[in-house]
Amino acid sequence: MDDISDIAFYYDTDPASEEDRLARHQLEFDLTWRLIERFVPEGATILEIGCAAGAYTLPLARRGHRIVAVDLSSQLLARCRDRLVSAGLAQQVRFVLADARDLDSLEQTLYDVVLLMGPSTISSFDPTENGHWPRRSSICVQGGS
Repeated sequence: MDDISDIAFYYDTDPASEEDRLARHQLEFDLTWRLIERFVPEGATILEIGCAAGAYTLPLARRGHRIVAVDLSSQLLARCRDRLVSAGLAQQVRFVLADARDLDSLEQTLYDVVLLMGPSTISSFDPTENGHWPRRSSICVQGGS
């Protein structure tokens, strides 16, 4: 597996930039949220890969979802946790520092929905490498997305 510590370093060095990105690109947030509203069932158990500073995590928790929030950046994950703590919703979220390509540290839980956010959505991963895509597809409940 490639060393991606430079990517973690980038986000850890300037977490505010990523936090502000969705404010600067409101259309991205609005379109993503529209899809979430359409396809995420009430009370879902969600695996959010690439949670960043919690732009989606917070409103999802407010709607009563249970979330496992994963990010490669310790600084972004800390900001996400701080936002959820401030809102009194941290008990609904488990925060996990991990590389999206290796989620073996997660409990063997089945999720209703897996949200794959950020650069990993456009990266070209080898589906045979380390069981990357098969591992992801095996973590949804039947009928999950």
